[in-house]
Amino acid sequence: LFCIHLVESTGCIWIGTDLPGKSIVVVNSKGKVLPNYQAVGQAHRKKVNAIIESNGLIWSCSSDRTIMIWTLDGENVRLLQGHTGPIFSIAECGQHVWSASWDKKVILW
Repeated sequence: LFCIHLVESTGCIWIGTDLPGKSIVVVNSKGKVLPNYQAVGQAHRKKVNAIIESNGLIWSCSSDRTIMIWTLDGENVRLLQGHTGPIFSIAECGQHVWSASWDKKVILW
């Protein structure tokens, strides 16, 4: 497990992993895996390094050089690409999200 984010409004916990086909696992407050979030787990091809919540959406970044944006229900809203190296951090700043990568770039989304 590499990162964890509690979504207080739903009580769900989003966990970033490096497990094949389960890059993100969503569980309830008792630790039970929620099956209706299975598509979330298959989205990133490599380990998920960070998960944040911004403006009512979930953002995940990965070593696969992508950022994915999700609804709180686990529906994929958008795939962001722009880094040429693994993305290891994302942070919210006002209405925007910043990402940092091993490519030595910081991108404002």
